[in-house]
Amino acid sequence: MSWSSRRKTIFILIVSAVFLTIVALTLVATLYEAPSCADGKQNQDERGIDCGGSCKFLCIADVREPSVRFVRYLTNTPGRIDAIAYIDNPNPREAVRDARFTVTIYDANGEIGKQEGIADLPPAMTVPVFFPGVARTSAVPIRAFLSFDGSSLKWFRMVPEATPLAVLDTRITEAEDGSRITARVRNMGVTDYYDVDIIATVFDAENNAIAASASVVDVPAGGETPLVFTWSTPFVVPPARAEILPFITLPISAGRE
Repeated sequence: MSWSSRRKTIFILIVSAVFLTIVALTLVATLYEAPSCADGKQNQDERGIDCGGSCKFLCIADVREPSVRFVRYLTNTPGRIDAIAYIDNPNPREAVRDARFTVTIYDANGEIGKQEGIADLPPAMTVPVFFPGVARTSAVPIRAFLSFDGSSLKWFRMVPEATPLAVLDTRITEAEDGSRITARVRNMGVTDYYDVDIIATVFDAENNAIAASASVVDVPAGGETPLVFTWSTPFVVPPARAEILPFITLPISAGRE
């Protein structure tokens, strides 16, 4: 082969190599998907599919499930069935934003009412959830049930924050024409709280919930707001105590994808 032929061959090989390199790089850039925490695969340093390791959300195996301390149906108003439940998050540093759940009421023949809800689950906290009017019926309820939508339980770690809201001077007053609970909520923090849901639950001597109500209040930083909960009829059994808890929401930035 002459020198000119060899030079031509070398040139063709170089051009071909450059062309193939460009094609290969284009294909890689087009077809290759970098591992992420939302690709439906267990890769990177993940402990499961899109969870654990460097991902924001934790794997279910690494946390304790939320528990329902109790869920009770309430019939304080004729023809209307309410529901009250306490959800406990047993995890000391793990939380869920927008946990979805369903409360269902049954009578002897089956389901008579259902309502869906959403709640944040801050670390190591009890979350009260109150549903007025789950069912409007003359049926006699016999049990209530709360179930979680497992797909909504996306756990993440955060620094626990104690709520600055404290409830003081809770008092129960009963009369023939109704019942009443009064208290004060104090904001010991430096941030104003607006539209805070406050849940009052009344318990009998056996620690069963017998009534519940909710109020929405604003509490200024360093200030107090009076709380009043009323029922149009006396409690069905003598009340032993009342517990008033704020319905806490997580900071805006916590757990966002």
